[in-house]
Amino acid sequence: MCDTNNLNCCQLSAYEFCAKAGVNISERDLMLLSGFGDGLGVGGTCGAVLGAAAGACLAAKGVNADKIRLKIIMDFMERFSTVNCSKLEAYYENGCREVILAAVDMAIKALKKGENQKYV
Repeated sequence: MCDTNNLNCCQLSAYEFCAKAGVNISERDLMLLSGFGDGLGVGGTCGAVLGAAAGACLAAKGVNADKIRLKIIMDFMERFSTVNCSKLEAYYENGCREVILAAVDMAIKALKKGENQKYV
């Protein structure tokens, strides 16, 4: 079990996705994702989206990664109107918990669509 208190938004998103999906994510995988939190450290692409996509693509073993990633991004854009971390500041309280949980749920749905080969 990992100490989630020291994980950033990207790592938490990937970790929580994998926990919900029953996928093993190693400490090494989490370390690789450490540089992608907080919008790549500059308020760019949301780390929660990146982590959710990483978890879903890990679960899918890279199969249909482009379609899974696109579905997550489209769903995230529909809900939050952006994937830009700096534009999500209204959600920064509680460590972006709402954003992380939403991204994880979107990744689970995208992975299920991938299994059925039914993409938007």
